Amino acid sequence: IGDNPSAQQGWFGGWFSGDSMSGGGAMGTSVTRVEQIPFDGNRIFVSDDILNLDHLPRTLAIVGAGVIGLEYACIFAILGVRVTLIDMMPRLLPFVDSEIVDSLVYHLRQNRVTLRLGEEVAGIDPMDDERGERVRIHLGSGKQIVTEKALYSIGRTGATRSLNLPAIGVKADERGRIKVNSRYQTEARHIYAVGDVIGFPSLASTSGEQGRLAASHAFGAKSASFPDLFPYGIYTIPEISVVGPTEEELTTQGVPYEVGKAQYREIARGQIIGDHSGILKLLVHAEARTLLGVHIIGEGAAELVHIGQVLIGLGGDIDYLLNNTFNYPTLAECYRIAALDGAALPSRTTRVASRAGGIEGGLRQGDGTLLPARGGYFEARPAVFHLAGTSGQLYRRKCRSGKHSQKLQVDRGASR
Repeated sequence: IGDNPSAQQGWFGGWFSGDSMSGGGAMGTSVTRVEQIPFDGNRIFVSDDILNLDHLPRTLAIVGAGVIGLEYACIFAILGVRVTLIDMMPRLLPFVDSEIVDSLVYHLRQNRVTLRLGEEVAGIDPMDDERGERVRIHLGSGKQIVTEKALYSIGRTGATRSLNLPAIGVKADERGRIKVNSRYQTEARHIYAVGDVIGFPSLASTSGEQGRLAASHAFGAKSASFPDLFPYGIYTIPEISVVGPTEEELTTQGVPYEVGKAQYREIARGQIIGDHSGILKLLVHAEARTLLGVHIIGEGAAELVHIGQVLIGLGGDIDYLLNNTFNYPTLAECYRIAALDGAALPSRTTRVASRAGGIEGGLRQGDGTLLPARGGYFEARPAVFHLAGTSGQLYRRKCRSGKHSQKLQVDRGASR
């Protein structure tokens, strides 16, 4: 750009309009390196160096527990490497629902990953002793971690250093990121920037959509999008995907909500693929019954989340999930089970008694429809009533706000 010929090589993935004299770029990011860290690409390395490793280390410390650091921690742990994960934040993935994060932490520890959260790295030094070449990591708390190799993963920096941006009236911050407005225009309004170089959310999926919207605006073409509604796909083991707000965010905003969950182990497909720990979680507005958020951990989470994304984008309520049939056996069935599992309002269902004999009692909904107990369970809004035993059966209704749980005893000849 300008008089810097080398900068032209860094301006890639962009477009230029000769008629409107406007242009845009998506030059991406590069791995963030700190000058004080003695990177050698072998003992102390970044993610770009992983493919150059000639063997798997017995032990590995990963500095930075963001998305990239967590994904590599899972990969190396599954391969049998003893991983220590270090991060200065007190919890992992603060933008992900805490229950999903708790499940991920459980899996990490099952794979012998050691978590050092709330710890700041004061220094990293290569060392040699009778065990060979190793690395010593000094933590701000005074702890020391000795490991065979160290992966430094504290994020990425906008690839703008060589672009001579001031020549066109554009500035980048200390992380190389470019500030844009809602139309992805930079300070120089005829120059657009999209993708990782503008910062959050830094996803390949959203970057492509940003490019479409920016190009449409530059050429005067009409376009529409859901800029605040996009899914995250985090390829840890197990996989995580989320769309919409978390419980914590809804609580902070004062939004009344209900929760419905489905465990993969409840679904035939979950049993078939051997995923007994996956969870699909729905957050539903307690009054409007609209779907607010979907949070998933388990096999195929990044694919499964799109069903909920469409429903949220169209302003749909969970009656669609309750009243429709899903292919069997599929993980998509989790949506209906989660919707049945307490996601609707308790006020929509009332109990009735039956003296007809046998297990023929039921529940009467707000519209007067009687839902009989068939096949061992009630499929009723707002809850699932599971059968336990053959005589004196026990049914349980749970209010997913956690405030109360009721038990209904059903005897032969009566339903209470």
